[in-house]
Amino acid sequence: MKISKDKIAVSNRIQNDVDYIDFPKYDNSIKQLVEDYPDGVPDTIICKAMHITPETLEKLHKSAIRKLQKSFGV
Repeated sequence: MKISKDKIAVSNRIQNDVDYIDFPKYDNSIKQLVEDYPDGVPDTIICKAMHITPETLEKLHKSAIRKLQKSFGV
């Protein structure tokens, strides 16, 4: 299965631009997305915007928690 150059460009931008998501409804901006979900963005929306699976999202959550715990000496 060949991946298009456009998909590769979007994937690279998601990884390298701190405000970019692939979600034109929100002008491709995490900031605008979060404004619509002040109590937290649903996991399904996060996965769609970031092109990741729910399993990958769970791994990212756990990794972030471990890093925070480590920084607080827990």
